[in-house]
Formats: sequence, structure tokens, C-alpha cells
Amino acid sequence: MGCIKLLDELTINQIAAGEVIERPASVVKELLENAIDAQATRIEVEIKNGGRSLIRVTDNGRGMNREDLLLSVERHATSKISAADDLNHLMTLGFRGEALPSIASVSQLEIASRARGEAGGNLIDIEAGMIKRNREAGVPEGTTVRVKDLFLNTPARLKHLKSIPTEAGYIAEIVGRLAVAYPAISFRLIHHEYEILFTPGSGDRLEAITAVFGREITREMMTIEPVNQSITVEGFLGKPSIARTTRNYELTFLNGRYIRSRIVGAAVEKAYHSLLPIARYPFSVIFLTADPAQVDVNVHPAKLEARFGDEGALFRAVYHATKKTLSLSSLVFPWQSGESEASLSGAQAAATVQDAAFSDLPRIITRTPLPFSDPQQTVLKQKEGFVCFGVSLKDTYIMAHDKDGFLLVDQHAAHERILFDRYRASAGSEIGPQRLLIPATINLSFQQARLLSERLPVFTELGFGLESFGPNTFLLRAMPAALSRMDGPRLVADLLDELLHQPAARDTRQIRETFLATMACHAAVKAGDALSPQEMQALLDDLGGTTVPYTCPHGRPTVIRLSWDEIARRFRRR
Repeated sequence: MGCIKLLDELTINQIAAGEVIERPASVVKELLENAIDAQATRIEVEIKNGGRSLIRVTDNGRGMNREDLLLSVERHATSKISAADDLNHLMTLGFRGEALPSIASVSQLEIASRARGEAGGNLIDIEAGMIKRNREAGVPEGTTVRVKDLFLNTPARLKHLKSIPTEAGYIAEIVGRLAVAYPAISFRLIHHEYEILFTPGSGDRLEAITAVFGREITREMMTIEPVNQSITVEGFLGKPSIARTTRNYELTFLNGRYIRSRIVGAAVEKAYHSLLPIARYPFSVIFLTADPAQVDVNVHPAKLEARFGDEGALFRAVYHATKKTLSLSSLVFPWQSGESEASLSGAQAAATVQDAAFSDLPRIITRTPLPFSDPQQTVLKQKEGFVCFGVSLKDTYIMAHDKDGFLLVDQHAAHERILFDRYRASAGSEIGPQRLLIPATINLSFQQARLLSERLPVFTELGFGLESFGPNTFLLRAMPAALSRMDGPRLVADLLDELLHQPAARDTRQIRETFLATMACHAAVKAGDALSPQEMQALLDDLGGTTVPYTCPHGRPTVIRLSWDEIARRFRRR
């Protein structure tokens, strides 16, 4: 006898189940996608023991007649496609025809369905892949699928499942994603007779997001501004205040299908650059609409990934839409200090603060590198919703409060943000060249020297006067005016190191942003530098007028708040 054998149908289905049915949440996903494709407007999911003992999905979709019901549990039987070319025009969620037979091979499966317009329905029972019962049944229009004792004949799979609450959480995540993707469908999830999730099905995306994630989240969401690109980008972006520690809340939907996309994530995170602290990620809900012929969704067993014909176009569409939305939004702290500044746009407020700061710059800089607003004009009194105590912890963290709570402000990070915005908006007075009385010699590594030779025009634009002076050596003849008192050779070396560690920074604008951030870091007041009460208040006033007071240009937080409610709870007053 030969070594090659044909596998029996049950084994084939169980192998397919291993690819498609990883855990109870996988079953829920497949059944929900079938219900959505069946044009349901109401879908209810009931689970027990995290989906191990029972998963019931009921929908009011178009249902199936007896013939379709029997075919639905056959492998590669589907209503979604009829020929290979249909794969190029897919707009449905399911299409492989593997879900129901795969589920049936590892559980006890019962399906009851009644097609629209028919007088009666039908019911089938399947155990271990074999139909045990097939009869007529009095059921409402739509379909109800019951999955009992999941993995009953594959006990090894049960060992890899998490706890009941964890598995229930995975299911809630699946239902929540689809509820967000299809706001016109009402979803309900029940675990042991307890309602975990309900969405009204009103068609309002923001209302669906609120039902899934809570009103505290949607209050901090911004509607994505449209851009003219080949791929339509819609949805919502979270303000930095609701940033997360993982990428799990970067939700992407393509033609109604949830996908994981590194390209979309990279575009969003790049647009948020410097708005978020290190290791924090944006909360985003992005809906992409693209020509199905330009996208392959058949590259992952669970259809969680997609391959785009033009990945560059996808990146550009998402990046520009995100960047435009962020640039048009007022991402400032609620403690803007002063009605006049609060009423201005971000750019106007920054310009107003900048003008006030420049007027007193020469006198202040003779004593310390703190170009804040004129401290003689700052009165330490309660402004609307904001008070500076005039003291700091360890000459580093300025103590203040507003109507919402107690604040600690990192003076170095805050000053970095102020200077970065000032340098970026400068027309030349801050970063224009100032010649040095004695040129300084800069000795560099081979990599640094090669990079400096390539990017010399950018350094010149930023106010540095540099010329080659032998192998790996340059002469520094001029410095940006605001930084002329600093260690020039060290600053140039630091800028080059920063650029070497950011290979993604290729165009002039990106390099300029990197340089300005490093220049601001060098020029900013340091931790441990003692500030007067007036200088503290001036710093906070200027911070309130920046475009992004949440973080420094490198992504570190500038301020943390302990709310009055939290303080009261700590003292057990509520």
C-alpha cells in the first residue's frame, strides 16, 4: 500500500476548524458575519461559561429555506460567491463556506431558520459533523444558531482556553467591533442572563461607539476631516487625553470588515508624533472604503488582514486625513490661563505669547536661558480656573491647581514645548545665524560626517554655519541666534545622533522638526534649576498658549493632574 491517503470528511473539517475556530470568540465572529451578510437589523448573542457550554446567535435576517439550510453545513458551500472572479469584488464578510461545517465538527450544532415570506421554518441538529435530525419547525423569520459543548471531541483545544471572564471578554470585543462597524444593526450580548452590551441600531456611528466604549471616550473624540484621496478615510480620532498603553484601540475597518493593518497604524502614529507621551498610542476608529478589486482580503484564515495593491496610497490617505484633523482641532489643556488667549485660535495664541516673550528676551537671557513672558507683568493671583502656588518640588515640578484638580508641571518638558513651538513659528529672529567670534572645530565619526555632508543645507536653513575642514572634521562659524551661548560642537553632534536614530526622517520638514526638538531640549530650563514664583507663572502662561501643551516635542508628558474627586476618595471623603 502507498503512504498517501485521502482524509475523511470529519478530519478535514477539524483541520479547517483549527484554522478558523481558535476559541469561542472565533465562533461568535463567524456567526455574526453570517447574520450581517443575511441583512439582519437585530442580532442577539447569548453565551454561557465564556462560550464553552453555549453560544446562541439569533438574527432577523433573510433566513434559509430547507435546501439552503442543508447546504449551509457542507464545506465550500456559500451564497457569497459563485466563481473565482467574484473574489475580486467582495463586499460581504464571509465567503469561504467553511465556518458552519468547521464549527459542527467540534461541537453540537443546531440551526433553526425560516426564509422571509415562507410559512414555516426548518431545524437541523449536527453532532461531530453528522446531521442527526432534520425537521420542520415553527420559528420566526431569520436564523438561530446554537453551539453547545464547544471542542467536545478535541479536548486538547480546551486546555488552551483562558478563564471564563477572559473568554467572555474576547467575545465582547468581537461583538463591540462589529457593532461599531455596523451602527444600523442593533446588537445585544448576554452572558449568564446579564446584558453586557447593547447598541440601539440607529445608524449613528458615534452612538454605537458610545454604547461600546462609554461616553467618557466619545466626549474626547474628533471627527476625521475628509481629504481628497483614492481611498476614503472616515471615522474618529481620540484626543491625547484618552491615549492608551497598547495599540488595541487603534481600530480599522475596511469596507465594513475589521482588519489589522500595520500601515494604517504607522500612518496614524506618525501623524500624532510629539502629541503623545512615549509608549502611548492613539485611540482611533477608522473606516476605509476602497475598490474591492484593489484589495485582497483572502490572505488570512480568519480574514483579519488585507493586502492593498498600493500600500503607499493607503498610508498617504490615512496620514493626511489624521494630520488634517489634528491640525484643525484645538488640542489644548482645559486650563488656558486668560480669557483673551482662550478665545484665540491655537496659532494666534502662540503668536501673542511669542510677542510678549520676545519683548523681554534680552534682559532675561543675561541671567538665565528662560525666555518667558515678562515676569514683571505677571501677578500671582487666581486667574479664571487656574492658580500657580509659586513653589516647586526639587526645583523640577511646579505645583499648581485648576478647577479640576491639583497639577504638577515638569518645568523642563514644559519649557521644551514652549521653545519648540517658538522656533517652529520663528521667521528668523530665533533661529537665524549669529556668527561666532572664534570658529569651533567639530570632530565627528564617519557616519556623523557623512550624514552632515548630506544634510548640510538643512543645518544652514536652521542657522548653523558649517564648512568641511578635513576628513570627518567641520568648522562651526555660526549658530542659531537663540542658542549662540551653548556648546555648539556638542549640539551639532547631538542633532546628528538624533537623526541617525530616526531613519524614517527623510524629508527636509521631518529633519527640521527633529532638529528643532533637540535644540529646544538643549535651550530649555533644566530639572534642578531654581525659578522664581514669577518665572513659574510665566512658564505656565506660555505653556497654555502652545499648540500642544500635553507633551514635550519628544513625547514626554509636561503635566499630570490629580483630580479633586480622586483626592477626596483618597481621604475617604466620598
